[in-house]
Amino acid sequence: MQLWRDVAADREEEGKITTAVQSLVLIGLFFFLFFVQFSWHFSLPQSVIQVSLVPTPIAQPLRQKPTIEAEPQPEPEPKIEPQPQKPTEADIALEKKREEELKRKEEEEKDRRKKEEEQQRKEKKREEELKRKKKEEEKDRRKKEEEQRKEEERKRQAEATQKKAELSARREELENLSNIYVGRIISSIEPYLITPASAQDVDNLVVVVEVLLDSGGELLGIPMVVESSGLPQYDEEAVRAVMKAAPLPLPKERELLEEFKKLRLHISPE
Repeated sequence: MQLWRDVAADREEEGKITTAVQSLVLIGLFFFLFFVQFSWHFSLPQSVIQVSLVPTPIAQPLRQKPTIEAEPQPEPEPKIEPQPQKPTEADIALEKKREEELKRKEEEEKDRRKKEEEQQRKEKKREEELKRKKKEEEKDRRKKEEEQRKEEERKRQAEATQKKAELSARREELENLSNIYVGRIISSIEPYLITPASAQDVDNLVVVVEVLLDSGGELLGIPMVVESSGLPQYDEEAVRAVMKAAPLPLPKERELLEEFKKLRLHISPE
């Protein structure tokens, strides 16, 4: 932009100079013609008709209208390339120091990354080792739990089998005791049992009498015939014998005592 302004100023200056030169030429020409005409007038003979000298107006040159030129587009400013300067020893030393510093930082960054990668690798390996140990511990824990569960199940089964065996043995024992005490009750009733003279088949003569007893063996109510022998007289004799034998002998074991509070006695002749 500054260059264009300088060019326009030069052109304007040249125009002014040209106009001034033209003006000076015209003025000189005017004086020259006037001098020639004046000299010619005084050199003519007296007989010659005097003619008044009327100065002929000098035609003024037409001033040309200034041509309006299109405003030139601003030319791009030239890019001034900086002249390379020869580096000094101080610049060379500074550049070398800068390169060494940059190289040192790159080495430090490389070492830092290497250490960080190594740390990450160790951390990953440690996590994998912990996961492996945790998995093994979990496996061992489950194995131990399974073994413990099986052992407890085996113990429960063994205890259940033993308890069942003990219960079966105890039940058998109680059953034997029950039979013994029933035999004692029957034995206590037999002395009061009288077989009627009208009885025919004595070996098959059996009456079932149901009795209710308290914890001391006393009768709770009158015994009831639930299965008749077929001979009413014998049934009556059996009920009478039970009533005379009371209180009936009962077992001391609690497991049997509850069962002996309600009995069905099968009474038959000796």
